[in-house]
Amino acid sequence: METNPITTNAIDQINQATVNNVIAGNAEDHLPQTSILNDQIQYASFSNRVGAHISDSMYFTLIGLPLKFIIPGYHNLYQPDTTDYLYQINHQPSHFESLLASAYAFAYVYGIGAICRLFWVPALQSSKKQSSWGQRAMGIYICTKTGQPLGFLLALGRYCLRILSIASIIGILFILWDKKKRALHDILCGTEVRLRPDHTK
Repeated sequence: METNPITTNAIDQINQATVNNVIAGNAEDHLPQTSILNDQIQYASFSNRVGAHISDSMYFTLIGLPLKFIIPGYHNLYQPDTTDYLYQINHQPSHFESLLASAYAFAYVYGIGAICRLFWVPALQSSKKQSSWGQRAMGIYICTKTGQPLGFLLALGRYCLRILSIASIIGILFILWDKKKRALHDILCGTEVRLRPDHTK
C-alpha cells in the first residue's frame, strides 16, 4: 500500500517541531495539541479531579481569609454599636442573631474566595498551562477534544456548568462510567481532562 506523501510530510513537520521545542527547552510549556497518539492519552481519574478541587479550595481559602483584615468595614458587618449604654442594658443577642452574624461573616469571607475562583480559575485553565493551581499539583490539564487549549469564555462557561454538575451530584458521577472520564459539564462543553505526559504511569 502506498503512503500518502501529504500525510507523511505533515507528520514529519510535527515531529520536527517537537524536536525543535525540546532543543529550545520549551517542551514543558507546550502540551501536546494533536490527536495522532490517541492510544497514549490517559484521562484524569475521579480521585485526581477531587484532589485538584480540594487543593484549589485550600488555595483560594488562603487568599480569602487575609482579605477580611484588608477590606474596610469587615469588622462592622452585622455588628451593632455595643458601646451604647442603652444597648448594653436592654439588649442581649439571641441565639438566632449570633448564628446569623456568624453565617454572614462566613459567607463574606468565602464569597470573596468564590468570586476570585469564578474568574481566576478560567483564566488559569485558558493559559499555556491549561490548568488551575490544584490541577497542576495533581498533574492534570484541560483541553478540547482535539487537545487544543480552551479560550477564556469556554473555560468560564465550563466552570459555571461545573457548579451545576456538583450541585446535581449525578453530573460529577458521569466520570465513573464515561469512557473518557468526562463529567457532565465536560460533555456539554466538549472538553477533556487529561493526565500530563510526565504524570502518566
